[in-house]
Amino acid sequence: MVHVAPIGVILQAEPTEGHTPAAEGEATETHAGETTAHTEAPPDNPILPVVPELIWGGACFLLLWALMKFVLLKPIIRTMDERAERIQRDLDAAERARTEASTAIAEHEASLASARVEASQIIDAARAEAEERRREILAAAEAQVAELRTAANTEVAQAKATALEGMRANVATIAVQAAELVVQKRLDEAAQRALVDEYLNRASQN
Repeated sequence: MVHVAPIGVILQAEPTEGHTPAAEGEATETHAGETTAHTEAPPDNPILPVVPELIWGGACFLLLWALMKFVLLKPIIRTMDERAERIQRDLDAAERARTEASTAIAEHEASLASARVEASQIIDAARAEAEERRREILAAAEAQVAELRTAANTEVAQAKATALEGMRANVATIAVQAAELVVQKRLDEAAQRALVDEYLNRASQN
């Protein structure tokens, strides 16, 4: 016969030979006591770790921490430091290049300014020299023209004087001959030449 209990299932069989109701009662009480003891003990929580797990977990954590600190972390820090140094070197090189480029640009601009000033000075000097040369050429040309003019005037004066001398002799002779024909007598040729020369001198001065 089967009886359903609130906590567990108790199987009771029909009394057989050799079993007394008292023995069955004792067995039933013993089984009920074990069932009550099992129901009173709390079950284990699978989420909470037990003491051995805590010990092994702490040991693994300490081992992993020591491995990271003394073995794995040093190469990482060294690599990061080397990378930081390389980046800093690149930055310093870029700054030096920028400074050198700025210096070169400033020197180039200074050279251009100096070249402009020098070119302006050369141009000014060339203009002054050209002006001085032009003045010298003009002065030489004016002096040459003056010399030519003086020489021409001298030649003209000499030619005029030569022509006057020739004219005086001819004019004096012609005048004396014309006067003798008019007055029908011989005149003083020297006195007549003196008169003609005086007249020609007055005419040449006017």
